[in-house]
Amino acid sequence: MNRSFHYILLLFFITLVNIESHAQYKSVFGKFEVNEIKGCSPFTVSVRFLESCASCNDAIFYEYTYGDVNGTNLTSHTYTQPGVYSLKIFFTSGQDSVAIEVSDPTPPTFDIFKCNNNTIQVSVTDTRFDNYIINYGDGSPEVTVDASSPRATHSYANSSVRTVSVRGINDDGFDNCTSGTQVITPVTTLPAGAITSLEVIDETHVEFNYNLPENVLYQLYIKPNNQGTWQKYGKRFFNIDNQTATTGLRLKDNVYCFMLRAYNPCDMIYTTASNEICTSILSLSTESDVNKLSWTAKSPEVNFTLERSDKLSQPIDANDRSYSDTNISCGTEYCYQLVAHYNGGHTSRSASVCGTAFSNTPPEIPSNIATIVEGQSIMLKWSGTAGTNQYTILRGENNAYEPIGSSTTPSYADQNLNTEEGNYCYRLGITDNCGNSSPNNTNGVCSIFISGYFDRENTAHLSWNEYNGYANGVSSYLIEKTYLDGSSTTTDVGMATTYDNVETDDSEQVVIYRVIARPNDSFENSISNPVTLIKPNNIYFPNAFTPDQNGNNDTFRIHGKYITSFSLMIYNRWGELIFATDNMEESWDGTYNGKILPLGTYALVAEMTDMAGRNIKKTGTIMLLRR
Repeated sequence: MNRSFHYILLLFFITLVNIESHAQYKSVFGKFEVNEIKGCSPFTVSVRFLESCASCNDAIFYEYTYGDVNGTNLTSHTYTQPGVYSLKIFFTSGQDSVAIEVSDPTPPTFDIFKCNNNTIQVSVTDTRFDNYIINYGDGSPEVTVDASSPRATHSYANSSVRTVSVRGINDDGFDNCTSGTQVITPVTTLPAGAITSLEVIDETHVEFNYNLPENVLYQLYIKPNNQGTWQKYGKRFFNIDNQTATTGLRLKDNVYCFMLRAYNPCDMIYTTASNEICTSILSLSTESDVNKLSWTAKSPEVNFTLERSDKLSQPIDANDRSYSDTNISCGTEYCYQLVAHYNGGHTSRSASVCGTAFSNTPPEIPSNIATIVEGQSIMLKWSGTAGTNQYTILRGENNAYEPIGSSTTPSYADQNLNTEEGNYCYRLGITDNCGNSSPNNTNGVCSIFISGYFDRENTAHLSWNEYNGYANGVSSYLIEKTYLDGSSTTTDVGMATTYDNVETDDSEQVVIYRVIARPNDSFENSISNPVTLIKPNNIYFPNAFTPDQNGNNDTFRIHGKYITSFSLMIYNRWGELIFATDNMEESWDGTYNGKILPLGTYALVAEMTDMAGRNIKKTGTIMLLRR
């Protein structure tokens, strides 16, 4: 009796398991049944008739829409696209149907959070399925969680790397959906995060940059003015690199300190704290010739750097709370940020403050002015910075000066001048970017003008005016001497304004001289006009000669220097040409065609060109005498 009961019970259990493993879903009116009604694409549905349908050829519609006439007699179908379908069969006794729900096979999304003691929490964020099956990847049984409470906690035996998978399944659904996977390394103790940098964007926004270990939840804490207790700020977060905070902040009025704490969701406790980092308040006041900065900051800053928008930076001592920037240009906008440097390498940047520099101080007149004569122009150069001032150039003499031009750079070319006739004097007027003007420099600066001449002994006598354009005076004057072939020499004549140069080179007739004034500092030299001096030809000839062959005054010739071409013609009283030569060294011996001419007066015409290119013509008479 007892043995029979056990046999019947075992048979019932086997039958029940077989029925459950081959569950069928009946149609609305029970005329047929299918093996599955829910699943992820692709999945196959098979039909089994429960009512005879001898004339059901082409009467099965797996994706029926109203008016559809293209049926089939196949009793299975694979659905490949997500959607809800009506599987409809037209029987002789009437139609019957069942709804088929096909889900998107995309793996469900989920988060994994680390806890202490090698424990994790899986939180499913997907909402497409009724249930989710979690596989922890350590051989433990899979766990199914309901969509209404999609979290589960699991402890591992150690900190080895695991792969966790989650797949979705609907009520009455086929378990064929794709699993999403994530790799996780459990930890015994939650690690601290780090706020690597903080920057105040404006009065209500702060941007944080983090260094956070993966899969750990963190909570940001705030302490206004670094006073009182730490308060939670915002929601917990994980796996982010940066964040912008806006809620309830008045960053222009208050300093805020921040830190992070790791959160253990398994035990719902906050654990390890991060570094602390605080905002700062930077203020700017623009005054004449100075931008004054001050700031409010809380420890534990180690030191500061004040950064300016033009890439300049200024290290600041940790105890300082103000700085005066005088390295500024009038009319220029400057923006500043205060950077606090922490021991751990973390940085906190203040909001940027900007202001336009101004000045009520008239600009300084350039202390050095150089004048360089270049042909018919004079180039003026002075000490100054391009773009910072508007310069007005005035030219004149004594106190009668008139504007001739303007420049925004520290140079100006005065053109179309007669530089070979004399020097020119200048003054500068200056207006800076703030509209401040300086009076024109009282003393005019005059270019150097050199003049001179050669005497008959080929000594050049040179003189020039003293140069007054340098604040520290002239160091010395150089005389530059240049020949037509381009060769040149310089001679330092000290502070003299005259110079006598004995010229001994008879191969050169033309000499060009310039004066170069060298300043006592490193400013540019001033250069005079070039003066071209021509050595005298010293052409002469006797007015009589005695061709009596006594060795004294027997021939006639013309003497001179630096002649490049020459012709001499001598005529008798009747105008007959009796002697001609183009050689200046050739003499006339008082004969014509070998015959001795009578004493008397003879006319001469000499034409020459010298090294300077000058044409010279000499005419006169010569007395032929005999003893």
